[in-house]
Amino acid sequence: LPLRNDPSLRVISEYMPRGSLRYVINAEKNQKTPPQWDLTQKYIVMLGVATGMNFLHSHSIYHHNFRPENILLDMNFEPRISDFISIQEAIHGEERIEMISIDKAHMPPEFFKPNPSYNGTINIYTFGMICYELFTLLKPFPNVSNILILKAKINNGERPNLPNSIPESIRSLISQCLDQTPSNRPT
Repeated sequence: LPLRNDPSLRVISEYMPRGSLRYVINAEKNQKTPPQWDLTQKYIVMLGVATGMNFLHSHSIYHHNFRPENILLDMNFEPRISDFISIQEAIHGEERIEMISIDKAHMPPEFFKPNPSYNGTINIYTFGMICYELFTLLKPFPNVSNILILKAKINNGERPNLPNSIPESIRSLISQCLDQTPSNRPT
């Protein structure tokens, strides 16, 4: 919906009463989540985000800014991917590519290469980081503020520690999503 003096488009979506996944993660840290927020709900969020990501990829749309702040939750904690306002579309041949600046702590190793390939593997990596936050309640690399140090850590294969408190199947999925080699990540 363009405004009178602003030709850019606006997206109007339904109200998400649970706010962002970041809000719920912070509430869980402070032990202030509703009683229905449990392990099952976390699995539902993961599945919903993966399904949304699959839909976007099926239309050659690569969000590149998946992070808890951009996942909104309805009353039943079912997720919706948001923040498409910051996407800038670029056309390369016949392939449509969506590019935005990604949260630094969620950056995959290929993001640091010259002329990185913008495809679904970047979303898969960031999905792994979202799952990490969902199950640990920790931001990745919380004590690293220098982008050059963060870049070196990520390029050297360093990833956040996955504690044994995370179910083995989820630890395995997160590890696969955070693989150094993009082609080794699940699709």
